[in-house]
Amino acid sequence: MESDQDQQATELILRVRSGDPEALNELTSMIYPELKRRARGLMSRDRLGHTFGATGSELVNRVMLKVLASGGGIFENVETQLDLVNVLSRHMRFILVDYARRSQSKGRPNPRQRVDFEQAQVFSVADCVDPDKIINIDEVLRLLASRGAKAAEALELRYFGGLTNEEAADALGLSVPTFRRLLRTAMVFAKTVLERRAA
Repeated sequence: MESDQDQQATELILRVRSGDPEALNELTSMIYPELKRRARGLMSRDRLGHTFGATGSELVNRVMLKVLASGGGIFENVETQLDLVNVLSRHMRFILVDYARRSQSKGRPNPRQRVDFEQAQVFSVADCVDPDKIINIDEVLRLLASRGAKAAEALELRYFGGLTNEEAADALGLSVPTFRRLLRTAMVFAKTVLERRAA
């Protein structure tokens, strides 16, 4: 059953689509705490935090500026508050990957650096101090998305979004056991890709 806040967010999304700037302000205020929580999880203990700030506020602000710069087209493809937060979380990932690529091009000559799967399977951006690892995991997610969007979303929410299994399952509208099966499938795929690259 949809909560009052979820209903309010859905109404605000519809108003944003019709060009209501006040609705965008209200919606931003509503989702900001969850975005900041996810960004904080991405940034904690990570050297990228020196650029984006340890609290994740700078990363959230960059995402919101990107959304506004795009003219708000992102709102055409979302229906609920959870949809919007998940899409914006994905954009946070893209920003981190862009940052990692720029960092790598400034003196990291080995773009095909080996990534040990045992490290990758417990990967989160919060633990990643190596831009190569961010890029490798992003490439795995892109390959996985071309084969099965749900499995890619599961891996992304769990390891880039910083969500627990329960939170990620809820975000995808799945039971926790179904989510875990999907995540295992994604991890087997990731292991295969990373091991093939390391060979």
